[in-house]
Amino acid sequence: HTYTPQHILHTQHPNPFPFHSPFSFFFTAIAVHNIPEGICVAIPIYFATKNKWKGFVWGTLSGLAEPVAGGFGWIILGTTDSENIDTLAYAILFGLVAGMMVYISFRELLPTARGYDPKDQVATKALLFGMLVMAISLMLFKSST
Repeated sequence: HTYTPQHILHTQHPNPFPFHSPFSFFFTAIAVHNIPEGICVAIPIYFATKNKWKGFVWGTLSGLAEPVAGGFGWIILGTTDSENIDTLAYAILFGLVAGMMVYISFRELLPTARGYDPKDQVATKALLFGMLVMAISLMLFKSST
């Protein structure tokens, strides 16, 4: 994303989304993205243990990792005052996170998807659909500024 916390806090553009604040959209996006993540964690645990409660607990804990890590990041980097954090720090952090995400995708997620779909009947289509969803969300972000 090209949005920085300073942009979110100090934007003067009207919010086209039916949310109460600029933060509401981001909280909603994180929550919606955590639903499939929680399912992907809970289902294998349920099938391995035959215990729905364990699947639910571990799925919920995996979803809580991001808000907790975000809180730690906020504490470490300081308040939302733009004077405390320079653009180099954002460039380094976003670059590190992007590298981690790409590595995990190519090293773990895509090979695992292909392992479950050796004839590639749905894995590539699902990958392309995910890219489409991201492209549409980025277009919505750009149109809101």
